Amino acid sequence: MDRQLEQTNKYASGSLWSQIAFIDPSIDDYSVLTATCAANIQVIILDSSKSVVSQIDEALKGENYLEAIHLVTHGKPGELRLGNHALNREQLDRYSSLFKQWKERHPALSILLYGCNVAAGERGARFVERLHEITEAAIAASTRAVGSHLLGGSWELDFKIGQPISDLAWSKAVRDRYHFVFSDPFASDDFNSSSLGTNWTFINPRGDSNYSLTGTG
Repeated sequence: MDRQLEQTNKYASGSLWSQIAFIDPSIDDYSVLTATCAANIQVIILDSSKSVVSQIDEALKGENYLEAIHLVTHGKPGELRLGNHALNREQLDRYSSLFKQWKERHPALSILLYGCNVAAGERGARFVERLHEITEAAIAASTRAVGSHLLGGSWELDFKIGQPISDLAWSKAVRDRYHFVFSDPFASDDFNSSSLGTNWTFINPRGDSNYSLTGTG
């Protein structure tokens, strides 16, 4: 496994993991999330300068029969974000042969996507459906902000294909203490009718007043 993938081990040597959580270090308070994952989950901190897919693949090659992987990154409709890299539908097709190998090594795999709004709208639905088609894994994602309810978020991954595991990576107590959401910093073309539909809500992930939004509707 790539030595640059930072791993946090919670079991003694020789113990087995049943799940892996991949966490983007640009997530607010990511160290808290890293330290408080459920005991059966190995935590890998992703390197934002590298491809998300290649890092996940390196980790999965070292395991067999994983129950689930948790992708904790920023998100927007139809896309997971990590640093300067995006995982969208076009990227899914590019890596399709790699994704199919995941199913061969992990036939009962669930993939949980924690990025905000990843499954929202037509773009989001197509992305999640394509991920399912390629990997044949059960998928859970969200059509809304993920994280603290104080910022309009929810921890319910409400868009599901197949029967993904129901347990999230953190206990309710940990989730209640987390005061951020996993939304992607927006670009100017994020606010158009084709990507957001007729109803949308702007979420400020940091809860401060450093953002302003102007435009016509």
